[in-house]
Amino acid sequence: IDFAAEAKDTEDGALSAPAFSWDIKLMQGSAPQPYLGPITETGGSFAIPTTGRPPLNISYRIDLEITDSDGLPTRTSIQLTPVPSPLTLNTTPPGIPLALDGFPIATPRVYQSLVNFEHTLEAPESFPLGGRRWNFRSWTSGLPRIHPLVAPENGTAHTAVYEPVCVGDFNEDGTLTAADIFAFLRAYFTQDPRADTDANGQITGSDVIG
Repeated sequence: IDFAAEAKDTEDGALSAPAFSWDIKLMQGSAPQPYLGPITETGGSFAIPTTGRPPLNISYRIDLEITDSDGLPTRTSIQLTPVPSPLTLNTTPPGIPLALDGFPIATPRVYQSLVNFEHTLEAPESFPLGGRRWNFRSWTSGLPRIHPLVAPENGTAHTAVYEPVCVGDFNEDGTLTAADIFAFLRAYFTQDPRADTDANGQITGSDVIG
């Protein structure tokens, strides 16, 4: 983003760079935070980050103070809001949380990112929901379970598709055999979370009955 100004004084005429002082503030929430400056020039430029701090509700304020030879200041400011990029995040079935840049995101959700901001989108391998366990199958975009996502102009939609796991097919080989019983017992006695077949957050006798 480029910025520039010019100023004239009735006594001094056109003011030079030392008369100018620019400060760039990052606005997120109510309190402005220093971002760049002070800059003692008639103009300059700065870049909006595409990584790092979450981009929700971010804007920037450019503050300019011009001081004449008598020490009298004139101040002005302008606020800039980057172009938003809404990311529509969902799962099938709905309600399985996703992770965006390592932070959990409840679904369905429209996350207001910024154009060109670089994210990492992740779907869990499996998740208990509605008394069943669901395994990740695919993204509707065909991308890997964990993949980079650059927020595009006009936004984008991503849906993670899950399929239910048959509780009896504990080793998930597509058949129901004695091997499933042994696989479950190993998980049960080692308190492996996979043994929570009723998806209540505890490994108890009810999982054996289930």
